[in-house]
Formats: sequence, structure tokens, C-alpha cells
Amino acid sequence: MNALLLNKNYENYIYNYSSKFTNPLITYFNITKFGPGYPNFNNNFDLKDIENFYKKKFDFIIIGHHFLSEKLNGAIFDFKTSLNLNKIKIPIFFFLNKEYKNLKRNLEFIKKINTKAIFSHHHISKFLGKNFYFIPFGFDDNLINTSIEKNMDIFFSGILKNNHAKFTNSNRLKIREEIFYHFLNFNLKKKNIYNNYKIYWNNFNYLSPYKKILGFFFKELFQLSEKNYYRMLGLSKISFCTLSAYNQVGPRFFESLGSGCLVFCPKTNIYKKYSLDLTKNIIQFESEKDFTVKVKKYLDNYKNFENEIRTNQKSFVELYSYDSRSKDIFNIIKKNL
Repeated sequence: MNALLLNKNYENYIYNYSSKFTNPLITYFNITKFGPGYPNFNNNFDLKDIENFYKKKFDFIIIGHHFLSEKLNGAIFDFKTSLNLNKIKIPIFFFLNKEYKNLKRNLEFIKKINTKAIFSHHHISKFLGKNFYFIPFGFDDNLINTSIEKNMDIFFSGILKNNHAKFTNSNRLKIREEIFYHFLNFNLKKKNIYNNYKIYWNNFNYLSPYKKILGFFFKELFQLSEKNYYRMLGLSKISFCTLSAYNQVGPRFFESLGSGCLVFCPKTNIYKKYSLDLTKNIIQFESEKDFTVKVKKYLDNYKNFENEIRTNQKSFVELYSYDSRSKDIFNIIKKNL
């Protein structure tokens, strides 16, 4: 079957989860990509023009994560387009993205088009309607090395505070405070109780004015490439993770589990909504001091847990990889055509 994927081209973006969901669908469908940044994109084309250009009829349309504008309170598109989606009769499947931005506007748009199914990576999708399907994030098993020796004790990579302040929490700041002496965004020295542990802490800042000047001394200001990110996860025994904006379980949870890390995360009931097995490689803590107590327990006795951790890791490929997620998406599309 022929599918038209409408999206902006984020193929070269460091962490392009959009492609992680849609690229595996090539196994099941003949997919043509169209949108800003893709070759042959023409903002004067309507659906008929696209079909004439590619000399094929499309059986359905997939609207990708980035096709609609992410600008708050802005127009539905931030580029010129002649596609009149509310007049298109063939089935449309929609990836809802960043529910903390423009959710009401996007839901109103979905009602106007011939949408058969909406995929969301947030647990609130269960309450949005019968055509909404909850597909959590996953990990790229092509970037996982299951045989690598783990010689890093603790790993963290991410911003310390999301810019959408009302949708964030302070756990990252509190744990950084527990581990490091610091100044502004710079970690200066590990505190005594953590001195014997090897820690990779990458609290990069997209907007830091100090990047170009101090980046040579403070590598944590720079975001890791995807390859190096997965490599560092693979080397690490513990990955510190928190909920993302809008209390969402983000990609890092699944990437850490797939990489064979113990995921250390603040205690909450939300994980159960993502069908995470809390008995397998997930360690919840109730406070900063509890975090430290459990770090010491698991790192000082890591050899006693290692075989179980590795066994659990192998099961996660079938549960949480993007290839596995794509099978779920394929089955939903097939059911709704």
C-alpha cells in the first residue's frame, strides 16, 4: 500500500524520535515523504499534484510529529502550503506531538480532517477519545551494545529545567545539588560521598551564553551526538531519569532500559500507566538522601545484580524497541483502513 508521510525533515536532528517511529513502517508500506526540507517539496502542491509528481495514488496519509507548527498560539502551519487537508477523503493517521503545546488547537484541527487514528506518546491520550492510541516512546535497538563492559557508575544527560516552567519539576536540580558543588550551570566538584564513583553528568543548556567561551572546560554544556549518547548509556550502570514536561515518561527511560542501565527515578504512580515493570531494572527513590542510599546499595553490590540486569535488558527489545512500537502502529493502521 502507498502512504504519504507529511512532515518536516528532521532526519539530521540529534534526537529525531519522529523518524524512529515512522522509518520502520517502510517494512510494511511504500512510504513517500513530503514536507519542508525533503527533496522535491513544493509548497504549491496539493494532493493531486503530489500524486502526479510521484506517479502514484496514495491509499492513506500519515501526518508526522513536526508537520504542524509548534509555536505557541500560532497558526496551524508555520510554512506556506496548498494542501487542503480538511477536503481530503482518503484516511489520515496522525502523530500527536508535545501535548503541552497547542493541544486544544491541534485537537480542533484533528476533528476537521478525515482522521482514522491518532497516535500519542502521552498517557493522557486514553482520555482524549476512542480514536486515540497510546504508543509510548522506545529505543533504537540498532544502537544498543549488549556486550559492552560497564565502567561508568552514574549517567545523566539533559537540561536541568524545562523552559515550560509550569510543566516541569525540580528533581534534576535537587539530585545535581546532592552530587555536586556547582556554580550556575557548571559542576565544579563531586561531594565527598560521591568521590569514589565515576559520573558522567551532561546538563547541557541550549541557551547558555557561556557555551562558546567556557565550552572547552565544561563539556556538559554541549549535547551529545546520538551515537555517543547511546555509547555512554551502554557504559553506565545507573541512569538518572525524571519525568519529562507534562509528567510524561520520555525516551530516556526506554533508552536507558534498552542499554542495560538501572533506571533511578523519583517515585510516582505514573510509570504504571506506561506498562513499565517496576520490578525490572527500575529503582524509585523518595528523596535526595534516599537516592544516595540506593546508589550506594546498588553500586557497592553491583556484581550481585548484574546477571539479572542483563537478563532483563534482553527482554526489553521485544517490549520497548521502536521496531516493536512500529508493529503496534502497523496493526492499528491496518485495522482502521
